[in-house]
Amino acid sequence: MRTPPRKGENPAVDYRLPGRLTFNEVGHLLNQLIQTGKIKGMGVTIFNPALDKGGEISVEISDCLAHALVKTAANKKPTLKYF
Repeated sequence: MRTPPRKGENPAVDYRLPGRLTFNEVGHLLNQLIQTGKIKGMGVTIFNPALDKGGEISVEISDCLAHALVKTAANKKPTLKYF
């Protein structure tokens, strides 16, 4: 039996656990981690598009990542170097 998602959680995952983070919590955490200047890369995993019939969850994931990155960029000089 699948645990129903709380408001703001990603339901498009193969295995849900109680107490998972919401998109807002993930965005805040990402922003704080990126501001340390120690983040060298990032990957998005455990997203099942078959469980995102209308595409709303993929938009929320993109918005969450974009918000964290843009907010960080607005607060400090970029630290990433491109090759």
